[in-house]
Amino acid sequence: FNTSFRDGLQVLVETSQQKQLAFVLGTRTSDPNANSQGQFSPSSPYMPPFMRVNPIITWNYGNVWNFLRKYKLPYCILYDQGYTSLGTVQDTLRCPALLRQEGEKGSDDYWPAFMLTDWEQERAGRVTSTTTRNDNTHMKNKPPSLLVCQYDTTTLKHQKDETTTATTSGTTLTSTLYSQSSSTVSMTEAGPNTTIVGLLIIGDEILKGLCSDTNIFSAAAALRSNGLLLSKVVVVSDEQEVIVNEIQRMEQEVDVIITSGGVGATHDDVTIHSVSVALSSPLVYHEELGEFIKKKMGLPLTSAQIKMATLPKISQLRYLSGPEEWVPKY
Repeated sequence: FNTSFRDGLQVLVETSQQKQLAFVLGTRTSDPNANSQGQFSPSSPYMPPFMRVNPIITWNYGNVWNFLRKYKLPYCILYDQGYTSLGTVQDTLRCPALLRQEGEKGSDDYWPAFMLTDWEQERAGRVTSTTTRNDNTHMKNKPPSLLVCQYDTTTLKHQKDETTTATTSGTTLTSTLYSQSSSTVSMTEAGPNTTIVGLLIIGDEILKGLCSDTNIFSAAAALRSNGLLLSKVVVVSDEQEVIVNEIQRMEQEVDVIITSGGVGATHDDVTIHSVSVALSSPLVYHEELGEFIKKKMGLPLTSAQIKMATLPKISQLRYLSGPEEWVPKY
């Protein structure tokens, strides 16, 4: 329509063959115009009558980018250039929280939008009555709101619909099957298609200083050499609620979650059960893993070995291979 947005909607409503119209919108509660909207909200009084359908009204910034990247959906190229919120050409700047610091490839470069972890700064690049278009320096000396560890891995991707369990050196890594071409990546080389990894270390003994963690360094080096980006490492206690909460928090920030420590056929193990709760997938005896253990350990399986073969229902095995591995090539 060669008219205003409101007048165009008015014409559309008046000429529609439908008695009632509804529009699916991308409004979220954090949007300035969201007000008290719910998933279904009538149009504003100054607009023609129609129903607003807001399927992602409760989503946050992290939910949006997790969805876009998980399903490889197209989006505006400006989001790869440091923009996090798009308005008009008069009121839209690149997000200052994504400005690269000195020595990070170029002081005028910006990280892509999905790298923002302080989601409160989603609209920091929008010009308001108290800012000007040249006022993009108020955060130049502030560290960017993202995590700058720089490593990666070929292994696993965490999604609620498909989960993988890979066992190596007594540590079970839980997430989904994923493949990535070998390359070396650093934070300055991260692009929109870079897989972001989070490492969750579980163990009271680490937090109490009873032993040293050696997995972080090994995992970081391995991940980096295989072209994946380790952006976050978290150490938590052996408490189910804490583990579940951290898994659910990390899945909003990264593509892949790797758990390390706290896994085994011991009476006090809570990691597998916590993963089960976080994925909303009940624990069941995994036939394939059970048969694998039988071939290696012999019959019959002990209660500890049966527990070792008990995994979330949606789990899939991903076998490791190499000259030092005793598992078959997959």
